[in-house]
Amino acid sequence: MDELKKDFSFVLCPGNLPDPKYNLFYEEIFKCWNLVWSAAFAELNVTKKLHSDAFSRQDFIGATFYKDQCIGMCFYRWADGERIDFAED
Repeated sequence: MDELKKDFSFVLCPGNLPDPKYNLFYEEIFKCWNLVWSAAFAELNVTKKLHSDAFSRQDFIGATFYKDQCIGMCFYRWADGERIDFAED
């Protein structure tokens, strides 16, 4: 079991404006996000273009990797729920 665990890692990657030292992680995370959402759009017969703003506007992205491949992620975005622009988002 311990052998298997060493192949997994978690990275907290800056979202919008990633530090260059995170470039490889960021690119791999984006590929995973794009693959998942492109497949979802196709499965649901969504014909509109997939835009990456939902990805690129995050403050941080927590990503789980198996070896060097991103296998899952969660987004973190801080906002003031009292602001009108956030309420309309």
